[in-house]
Amino acid sequence: MIGRTPVDTPAAVADRLEAALGRRPSSLAPLADGGHGARVPVGSDGTVGVPPGVRGTRFRLTILDAEFPPHTPSRERASRAVGIGSIEVDGVKPVSVPTSGALTAACGAARVNVGGRAVALRPSGTVEDLDAGRALRASACGGAVPMGAGVQYIRSLPGDFSVDLLRLRSPAPAGLPAVRGGGAVTDAGKIGNSSVDGVKVSLTGPSWLVLGQSFSEGWKAECDGRDLGKPQPIDGYGNGWRAPADCKDVTFSFGPQRAAKVGYAISAVVCALLLIFLLLGLRRRPPRPSAAPPMLPPLRMPSRLALPRAALLAAVLTVPLALLFAKRTSVVIFPLLTLILWRGIGVRLLTAVAALTLAIAVPLLYLIENPVNRGGYNFEYSLQTINAHWVTEGALVLLMVACWRAISSARAARDEPAPPAPSAAQPAGAAPVRSGAP
Repeated sequence: MIGRTPVDTPAAVADRLEAALGRRPSSLAPLADGGHGARVPVGSDGTVGVPPGVRGTRFRLTILDAEFPPHTPSRERASRAVGIGSIEVDGVKPVSVPTSGALTAACGAARVNVGGRAVALRPSGTVEDLDAGRALRASACGGAVPMGAGVQYIRSLPGDFSVDLLRLRSPAPAGLPAVRGGGAVTDAGKIGNSSVDGVKVSLTGPSWLVLGQSFSEGWKAECDGRDLGKPQPIDGYGNGWRAPADCKDVTFSFGPQRAAKVGYAISAVVCALLLIFLLLGLRRRPPRPSAAPPMLPPLRMPSRLALPRAALLAAVLTVPLALLFAKRTSVVIFPLLTLILWRGIGVRLLTAVAALTLAIAVPLLYLIENPVNRGGYNFEYSLQTINAHWVTEGALVLLMVACWRAISSARAARDEPAPPAPSAAQPAGAAPVRSGAP
Protein backbone atom coordinates (compact mmCIF):
# COMPACT_ATOMS: atom_id res chain seq x y z
CA MET A 1 0.00 0.00 0.00
CA ILE A 2 1.74 3.18 -1.18
CA GLY A 3 0.68 6.82 -0.69
CA ARG A 4 2.24 9.61 -2.75
CA THR A 5 1.46 12.51 -0.41
CA PRO A 6 2.09 12.87 3.34
CA VAL A 7 -0.88 11.56 5.32
CA ASP A 8 -1.54 12.10 9.01
CA THR A 9 -3.82 9.18 9.88
CA PRO A 10 -6.30 9.87 12.73
CA ALA A 11 -6.83 7.33 15.44
CA ALA A 12 -10.57 6.85 14.94
CA VAL A 13 -10.93 5.34 11.48
CA ALA A 14 -7.60 4.70 9.83
CA ASP A 15 -7.86 1.70 7.57
CA ARG A 16 -10.66 -0.61 6.54
CA LEU A 17 -10.05 -4.14 5.28
CA GLU A 18 -12.67 -5.70 3.06
CA ALA A 19 -12.59 -9.43 3.77
CA ALA A 20 -12.26 -12.08 1.10
CA LEU A 21 -12.09 -15.87 1.14
CA GLY A 22 -9.85 -17.53 3.73
CA ARG A 23 -8.84 -16.30 7.15
CA ARG A 24 -9.50 -12.70 8.17
CA PRO A 25 -6.86 -10.55 9.88
CA SER A 26 -7.54 -10.09 13.59
CA SER A 27 -4.49 -7.97 14.49
CA LEU A 28 -1.76 -6.22 12.54
CA ALA A 29 1.07 -3.73 12.83
CA PRO A 30 0.86 -0.57 10.66
CA LEU A 31 4.27 0.76 9.60
CA ALA A 32 5.06 4.15 8.06
CA ASP A 33 8.24 4.76 6.04
CA GLY A 34 9.81 1.57 7.36
CA GLY A 35 9.31 2.37 11.05
CA HIS A 36 8.18 -0.07 13.71
CA GLY A 37 4.46 -0.16 14.46
CA ALA A 38 2.57 -1.36 17.50
CA ARG A 39 0.07 -4.21 17.45
CA VAL A 40 -3.48 -2.99 16.83
CA PRO A 41 -6.68 -5.06 16.67
CA VAL A 42 -8.95 -5.34 13.65
CA GLY A 43 -12.62 -4.68 14.31
CA SER A 44 -15.38 -7.07 13.32
CA ASP A 45 -16.29 -4.70 10.45
CA GLY A 46 -12.67 -4.55 9.25
CA THR A 47 -11.85 -1.18 10.84
CA VAL A 48 -8.29 -0.65 12.07
CA GLY A 49 -7.59 2.13 14.56
CA VAL A 50 -4.06 3.41 13.95
CA PRO A 51 -2.39 5.41 16.75
CA PRO A 52 -2.24 9.20 16.11
CA GLY A 53 0.83 10.75 14.59
CA VAL A 54 1.48 7.99 12.06
CA ARG A 55 2.67 10.06 9.12
CA GLY A 56 4.55 9.08 5.98
CA THR A 57 4.52 8.55 2.24
CA ARG A 58 4.92 4.79 2.29
CA PHE A 59 2.84 2.48 4.49
CA ARG A 60 2.91 -1.22 5.21
CA LEU A 61 0.43 -3.43 7.07
CA THR A 62 1.96 -6.55 8.63
CA ILE A 63 -0.65 -9.16 9.57
CA LEU A 64 0.16 -10.66 12.98
CA ASP A 65 -2.90 -12.85 13.64
CA ALA A 66 -5.75 -14.17 11.53
CA GLU A 67 -8.84 -16.25 12.16
CA PHE A 68 -11.65 -17.88 10.19
CA PRO A 69 -15.14 -16.39 10.20
CA PRO A 70 -17.72 -18.24 12.28
CA HIS A 71 -19.35 -21.32 10.74
CA THR A 72 -16.50 -21.82 8.24
CA PRO A 73 -16.60 -25.43 6.88
CA SER A 74 -13.84 -27.71 8.09
CA ARG A 75 -12.56 -28.35 4.56
CA GLU A 76 -11.86 -24.63 4.16
CA ARG A 77 -10.09 -24.37 7.54
CA ALA A 78 -7.17 -26.34 6.12
CA SER A 79 -6.19 -23.29 4.08
CA ARG A 80 -3.47 -21.06 5.53
CA ALA A 81 -4.17 -18.15 3.19
CA VAL A 82 -5.32 -14.78 4.55
CA GLY A 83 -7.96 -13.18 2.34
CA ILE A 84 -8.12 -9.38 1.87
CA GLY A 85 -10.36 -8.12 -0.92
CA SER A 86 -9.45 -4.40 -0.74
CA ILE A 87 -7.93 -1.76 1.56
CA GLU A 88 -9.38 1.71 2.12
CA VAL A 89 -7.20 4.38 3.77
CA ASP A 90 -8.24 7.90 4.70
CA GLY A 91 -6.23 10.34 2.62
CA VAL A 92 -4.99 7.78 0.07
CA LYS A 93 -6.61 7.24 -3.28
CA PRO A 94 -7.98 3.68 -3.60
CA VAL A 95 -5.89 1.36 -5.72
CA SER A 96 -7.54 0.03 -8.85
CA VAL A 97 -6.85 -3.68 -9.27
CA PRO A 98 -7.41 -5.09 -12.77
CA THR A 99 -9.76 -8.06 -13.03
CA SER A 100 -9.14 -9.00 -16.65
CA GLY A 101 -6.46 -8.92 -19.32
CA ALA A 102 -2.96 -10.29 -19.55
CA LEU A 103 -1.04 -10.99 -16.38
CA THR A 104 2.00 -8.77 -15.90
CA ALA A 105 4.66 -10.44 -13.77
CA ALA A 106 8.30 -9.58 -13.35
CA CYS A 107 11.17 -11.92 -14.04
CA GLY A 108 11.85 -13.68 -10.75
CA ALA A 109 8.24 -13.66 -9.53
CA ALA A 110 8.76 -17.43 -9.38
CA ARG A 111 12.12 -19.02 -8.62
CA VAL A 112 13.58 -22.49 -8.37
CA ASN A 113 16.90 -23.77 -7.09
CA VAL A 114 18.58 -26.16 -9.51
CA GLY A 115 21.78 -27.78 -8.31
CA GLY A 116 22.53 -24.94 -5.90
CA ARG A 117 21.80 -22.18 -8.42
CA ALA A 118 18.74 -19.90 -8.27
CA VAL A 119 16.85 -19.71 -11.57
CA ALA A 120 14.36 -16.87 -12.20
CA LEU A 121 11.04 -17.65 -13.90
CA ARG A 122 8.45 -15.32 -15.43
CA PRO A 123 4.79 -16.40 -14.98
CA SER A 124 2.40 -15.72 -17.86
CA GLY A 125 -1.34 -16.03 -18.37
CA THR A 126 -4.41 -13.94 -17.66
CA VAL A 127 -5.78 -12.19 -14.60
CA GLU A 128 -8.91 -14.36 -14.92
CA ASP A 129 -6.78 -17.49 -14.57
CA LEU A 130 -5.05 -16.04 -11.52
CA ASP A 131 -8.31 -15.07 -9.81
CA ALA A 132 -9.82 -18.48 -10.58
CA GLY A 133 -6.84 -20.27 -9.07
CA ARG A 134 -5.92 -22.02 -12.29
CA ALA A 135 -2.35 -23.06 -13.01
CA LEU A 136 -0.15 -20.53 -14.82
CA ARG A 137 2.73 -21.28 -17.14
CA ALA A 138 6.15 -19.91 -16.24
CA SER A 139 9.36 -20.05 -18.23
CA ALA A 140 12.99 -19.28 -17.48
CA CYS A 141 13.90 -15.67 -18.31
CA GLY A 142 17.65 -16.02 -17.93
CA GLY A 143 18.53 -18.48 -20.67
CA ALA A 144 19.62 -22.10 -20.43
CA VAL A 145 20.69 -23.53 -17.08
CA PRO A 146 23.73 -25.84 -17.04
CA MET A 147 23.41 -28.95 -14.90
CA GLY A 148 26.21 -31.35 -14.05
CA ALA A 149 26.09 -35.12 -14.10
CA GLY A 150 24.83 -37.12 -11.15
CA VAL A 151 22.09 -36.40 -8.63
CA GLN A 152 20.66 -32.88 -8.82
CA TYR A 153 18.36 -31.41 -6.16
CA ILE A 154 15.58 -29.10 -7.37
CA ARG A 155 13.26 -27.12 -5.10
CA SER A 156 10.93 -24.16 -5.32
CA LEU A 157 12.12 -20.93 -3.67
CA PRO A 158 9.89 -18.42 -1.82
CA GLY A 159 8.33 -15.79 -4.04
CA ASP A 160 5.08 -14.34 -5.34
CA PHE A 161 4.38 -17.63 -7.13
CA SER A 162 5.21 -21.21 -6.18
CA VAL A 163 6.29 -23.82 -8.71
CA ASP A 164 4.24 -27.01 -8.53
CA LEU A 165 5.33 -28.82 -11.71
CA LEU A 166 8.71 -28.31 -13.38
CA ARG A 167 9.55 -29.62 -16.84
CA LEU A 168 13.18 -29.91 -17.93
CA ARG A 169 14.37 -30.24 -21.54
CA SER A 170 17.84 -30.74 -23.00
CA PRO A 171 19.28 -31.82 -26.35
CA ALA A 172 21.05 -35.14 -26.84
CA PRO A 173 24.73 -35.14 -25.80
CA ALA A 174 27.11 -33.98 -28.51
CA GLY A 175 28.29 -36.82 -30.73
CA LEU A 176 25.61 -39.15 -29.41
CA PRO A 177 22.60 -39.27 -31.73
CA ALA A 178 19.32 -40.21 -30.16
CA VAL A 179 18.29 -43.83 -30.51
CA ARG A 180 15.55 -44.30 -33.06
CA GLY A 181 13.16 -47.12 -32.82
CA GLY A 182 10.11 -47.99 -30.86
CA GLY A 183 7.79 -50.89 -30.37
CA ALA A 184 5.50 -52.25 -27.72
CA VAL A 185 5.50 -54.42 -24.60
CA THR A 186 3.52 -57.52 -25.55
CA ASP A 187 3.75 -59.11 -22.09
CA ALA A 188 4.51 -57.18 -18.88
CA GLY A 189 5.75 -60.35 -17.19
CA LYS A 190 5.53 -61.23 -13.52
CA ILE A 191 6.70 -58.84 -10.81
CA GLY A 192 8.56 -60.47 -7.93
CA ASN A 193 10.04 -59.05 -4.73
CA SER A 194 13.27 -58.06 -6.48
CA SER A 195 12.82 -59.01 -10.12
CA VAL A 196 10.56 -58.81 -13.15
CA ASP A 197 10.54 -62.01 -15.22
CA GLY A 198 8.89 -63.07 -18.44
CA VAL A 199 8.77 -59.63 -20.09
CA LYS A 200 8.28 -59.81 -23.88
CA VAL A 201 8.73 -56.88 -26.27
CA SER A 202 8.35 -56.31 -29.99
CA LEU A 203 10.75 -53.60 -31.24
CA THR A 204 10.92 -51.86 -34.61
CA GLY A 205 14.49 -50.71 -34.10
CA PRO A 206 17.03 -49.83 -31.40
CA SER A 207 14.99 -48.63 -28.43
CA TRP A 208 15.05 -47.84 -24.74
CA LEU A 209 13.81 -50.42 -22.25
CA VAL A 210 12.51 -48.61 -19.17
CA LEU A 211 11.82 -50.11 -15.74
CA GLY A 212 9.55 -47.85 -13.69
CA GLN A 213 11.39 -48.35 -10.38
CA SER A 214 13.48 -45.84 -8.44
CA PHE A 215 16.82 -45.51 -10.21
CA SER A 216 19.65 -47.59 -8.84
CA GLU A 217 22.79 -48.96 -10.41
CA GLY A 218 21.95 -52.23 -8.68
CA TRP A 219 19.25 -52.97 -11.28
CA LYS A 220 20.31 -55.34 -14.07
CA ALA A 221 18.58 -56.10 -17.37
CA GLU A 222 19.07 -59.02 -19.70
CA CYS A 223 17.69 -59.33 -23.21
CA ASP A 224 17.63 -62.85 -24.64
CA GLY A 225 20.32 -63.78 -22.13
CA ARG A 226 22.57 -60.80 -22.95
CA ASP A 227 23.50 -58.29 -20.25
CA LEU A 228 22.48 -54.76 -21.29
CA GLY A 229 25.02 -53.08 -18.99
CA LYS A 230 24.50 -50.30 -16.46
CA PRO A 231 21.14 -48.52 -16.36
CA GLN A 232 20.67 -44.83 -17.23
CA PRO A 233 18.30 -42.44 -15.41
CA ILE A 234 15.06 -42.01 -17.37
CA ASP A 235 12.58 -39.19 -16.65
CA GLY A 236 14.55 -38.36 -13.51
CA TYR A 237 13.71 -41.54 -11.60
CA GLY A 238 13.41 -44.68 -13.79
CA ASN A 239 15.98 -47.17 -15.08
CA GLY A 240 16.68 -47.35 -18.81
CA TRP A 241 18.78 -49.59 -21.04
CA ARG A 242 19.48 -49.42 -24.76
CA ALA A 243 18.16 -52.56 -26.40
CA PRO A 244 18.90 -53.86 -29.92
CA ALA A 245 16.13 -54.21 -32.45
CA ASP A 246 16.09 -58.03 -32.19
CA CYS A 247 15.38 -58.00 -28.43
CA LYS A 248 12.48 -60.29 -27.53
CA ASP A 249 12.66 -61.67 -23.97
CA VAL A 250 13.65 -59.37 -21.11
CA THR A 251 14.30 -59.95 -17.41
CA PHE A 252 15.08 -57.39 -14.70
CA SER A 253 16.75 -58.20 -11.38
CA PHE A 254 18.06 -56.23 -8.42
CA GLY A 255 21.66 -57.33 -7.83
CA PRO A 256 22.08 -56.34 -4.14
CA GLN A 257 19.11 -58.54 -3.28
CA ARG A 258 21.41 -61.57 -3.64
CA ALA A 259 23.34 -60.52 -0.53
CA ALA A 260 20.07 -60.08 1.32
CA LYS A 261 18.98 -63.60 0.33
CA VAL A 262 22.29 -64.98 1.63
CA GLY A 263 21.60 -63.19 4.90
CA TYR A 264 18.09 -64.70 5.01
CA ALA A 265 19.57 -68.18 4.48
CA ILE A 266 22.14 -67.72 7.25
CA SER A 267 19.44 -66.45 9.61
CA ALA A 268 17.23 -69.45 8.79
CA VAL A 269 20.08 -71.90 9.51
CA VAL A 270 20.92 -70.19 12.81
CA CYS A 271 17.25 -70.18 13.88
CA ALA A 272 16.96 -73.88 13.02
CA LEU A 273 20.09 -74.70 15.06
CA LEU A 274 18.77 -72.72 18.04
CA LEU A 275 15.48 -74.61 17.83
CA ILE A 276 17.34 -77.93 17.74
CA PHE A 277 19.44 -76.96 20.76
CA LEU A 278 16.28 -75.96 22.61
CA LEU A 279 14.56 -79.28 21.87
CA LEU A 280 17.65 -81.27 22.86
CA GLY A 281 17.87 -79.32 26.10
CA LEU A 282 14.24 -80.11 26.94
CA ARG A 283 14.83 -83.84 26.40
CA ARG A 284 17.87 -84.01 28.66
CA ARG A 285 17.40 -84.99 32.28
CA PRO A 286 17.90 -82.22 34.81
CA PRO A 287 21.38 -82.42 36.35
CA ARG A 288 21.87 -83.52 39.92
CA PRO A 289 22.30 -80.71 42.45
CA SER A 290 25.97 -81.55 42.95
CA ALA A 291 26.60 -81.31 39.19
CA ALA A 292 24.65 -78.11 38.70
CA PRO A 293 26.77 -75.31 37.22
CA PRO A 294 27.36 -72.27 39.38
CA MET A 295 24.73 -69.58 39.00
CA LEU A 296 25.50 -66.30 37.31
CA PRO A 297 26.49 -63.54 39.71
CA PRO A 298 23.63 -61.26 40.70
CA LEU A 299 23.26 -58.02 38.78
CA ARG A 300 24.49 -55.01 40.64
CA MET A 301 23.05 -51.56 40.46
CA PRO A 302 25.56 -49.40 38.60
CA SER A 303 27.01 -46.43 40.35
CA ARG A 304 25.87 -42.97 39.40
CA LEU A 305 28.30 -40.68 37.64
CA ALA A 306 28.60 -36.96 38.12
CA LEU A 307 26.80 -35.06 35.38
CA PRO A 308 29.96 -33.67 33.68
CA ARG A 309 31.62 -37.11 33.66
CA ALA A 310 28.41 -38.75 32.43
CA ALA A 311 28.13 -36.21 29.59
CA LEU A 312 31.77 -36.74 28.60
CA LEU A 313 31.45 -40.53 28.49
CA ALA A 314 28.12 -40.25 26.66
CA ALA A 315 29.74 -38.04 24.02
CA VAL A 316 32.47 -40.65 23.44
CA LEU A 317 29.90 -43.45 23.10
CA THR A 318 27.63 -41.38 20.86
CA VAL A 319 30.23 -41.05 18.09
CA PRO A 320 30.30 -44.74 17.01
CA LEU A 321 26.55 -45.16 17.54
CA ALA A 322 25.75 -42.11 15.40
CA LEU A 323 28.04 -43.41 12.66
CA LEU A 324 26.32 -46.80 12.90
CA PHE A 325 22.77 -45.49 12.60
CA ALA A 326 22.80 -41.89 11.31
CA LYS A 327 24.57 -38.71 12.32
CA ARG A 328 21.33 -36.94 13.17
CA THR A 329 20.51 -39.61 15.79
CA SER A 330 23.21 -38.08 18.00
CA VAL A 331 20.75 -35.38 19.14
CA VAL A 332 18.75 -38.16 20.86
CA ILE A 333 21.45 -40.72 21.71
CA PHE A 334 23.68 -38.23 23.54
CA PRO A 335 21.09 -36.94 26.07
CA LEU A 336 19.71 -40.48 26.48
CA LEU A 337 23.12 -41.95 27.37
CA THR A 338 23.87 -38.97 29.61
CA LEU A 339 20.65 -39.59 31.57
CA ILE A 340 21.36 -43.34 31.90
CA LEU A 341 24.91 -42.80 33.18
CA TRP A 342 23.98 -39.87 35.40
CA ARG A 343 21.02 -41.57 37.13
CA GLY A 344 22.63 -45.06 37.18
CA ILE A 345 19.77 -46.84 35.40
CA GLY A 346 20.24 -50.62 35.68
CA VAL A 347 19.94 -53.61 33.36
CA ARG A 348 16.41 -54.65 34.31
CA LEU A 349 14.83 -51.26 33.66
CA LEU A 350 16.71 -50.77 30.38
CA THR A 351 15.69 -54.24 29.17
CA ALA A 352 12.06 -53.73 30.21
CA VAL A 353 11.79 -50.38 28.42
CA ALA A 354 13.40 -51.81 25.25
CA ALA A 355 11.08 -54.85 25.31
CA LEU A 356 7.95 -52.72 25.73
CA THR A 357 9.14 -50.41 22.96
CA LEU A 358 9.68 -53.26 20.49
CA ALA A 359 6.56 -55.20 21.48
CA ILE A 360 4.05 -52.34 21.76
CA ALA A 361 5.30 -48.97 20.50
CA VAL A 362 6.79 -50.14 17.18
CA PRO A 363 3.74 -52.22 16.07
CA LEU A 364 1.42 -49.36 17.03
CA LEU A 365 3.44 -46.90 14.95
CA TYR A 366 3.25 -49.19 11.92
CA LEU A 367 -0.53 -49.47 12.39
CA ILE A 368 -0.96 -45.71 12.77
CA GLU A 369 1.38 -44.77 9.92
CA ASN A 370 0.24 -47.51 7.54
CA PRO A 371 0.76 -46.01 4.05
CA VAL A 372 -1.88 -46.32 1.35
CA ASN A 373 -0.97 -48.80 -1.37
CA ARG A 374 -0.74 -46.81 -4.60
CA GLY A 375 -0.14 -49.83 -6.76
CA GLY A 376 3.56 -50.35 -6.15
CA TYR A 377 4.89 -46.84 -6.75
CA ASN A 378 4.81 -45.40 -3.23
CA PHE A 379 7.96 -43.32 -3.34
CA GLU A 380 7.04 -41.83 0.05
CA TYR A 381 6.60 -45.24 1.73
CA SER A 382 9.91 -45.17 3.60
CA LEU A 383 9.30 -41.62 4.84
CA GLN A 384 5.80 -42.43 6.10
CA THR A 385 7.13 -45.29 8.24
CA ILE A 386 10.37 -43.61 9.34
CA ASN A 387 9.15 -42.96 12.90
CA ALA A 388 8.90 -46.69 13.65
CA HIS A 389 12.44 -47.07 12.29
CA TRP A 390 13.85 -44.43 14.65
CA VAL A 391 11.98 -45.85 17.67
CA THR A 392 13.40 -49.31 16.87
CA GLU A 393 16.91 -47.89 16.79
CA GLY A 394 16.30 -46.28 20.18
CA ALA A 395 15.32 -49.68 21.60
CA LEU A 396 18.48 -51.22 20.14
CA VAL A 397 20.59 -48.56 21.86
CA LEU A 398 18.92 -49.41 25.18
CA LEU A 399 19.66 -53.12 24.67
CA MET A 400 23.29 -52.33 23.84
CA VAL A 401 23.67 -50.37 27.08
CA ALA A 402 21.93 -53.18 29.02
CA CYS A 403 24.38 -55.76 27.63
CA TRP A 404 27.28 -53.52 28.50
CA ARG A 405 25.95 -53.11 32.05
CA ALA A 406 25.46 -56.89 32.47
CA ILE A 407 28.96 -57.73 31.21
CA SER A 408 30.53 -55.10 33.45
CA SER A 409 28.65 -56.44 36.48
CA ALA A 410 29.76 -60.03 35.73
CA ARG A 411 33.40 -58.99 35.35
CA ALA A 412 33.35 -57.07 38.61
CA ALA A 413 31.94 -60.09 40.45
CA ARG A 414 34.56 -62.39 38.88
CA ASP A 415 37.45 -60.17 39.93
CA GLU A 416 36.37 -60.06 43.58
CA PRO A 417 38.20 -62.50 45.92
CA ALA A 418 36.21 -65.57 46.90
CA PRO A 419 35.03 -65.80 50.54
CA PRO A 420 37.22 -68.05 52.77
CA ALA A 421 36.14 -71.68 53.02
CA PRO A 422 35.04 -72.92 56.48
CA SER A 423 37.73 -74.80 58.47
CA ALA A 424 37.42 -78.43 59.47
CA ALA A 425 37.05 -77.49 63.14
CA GLN A 426 34.21 -75.14 62.37
CA PRO A 427 31.12 -76.63 60.67
CA ALA A 428 29.81 -74.85 57.64
CA GLY A 429 27.27 -72.26 58.55
CA ALA A 430 28.35 -72.08 62.21
CA ALA A 431 28.91 -68.66 63.72
CA PRO A 432 32.33 -67.83 65.19
CA VAL A 433 32.62 -68.14 69.00
CA ARG A 434 33.92 -65.08 70.82
CA SER A 435 35.77 -65.34 74.13
CA GLY A 436 35.14 -63.14 77.09
CA ALA A 437 32.08 -62.04 78.92
CA PRO A 438 28.93 -61.39 76.95
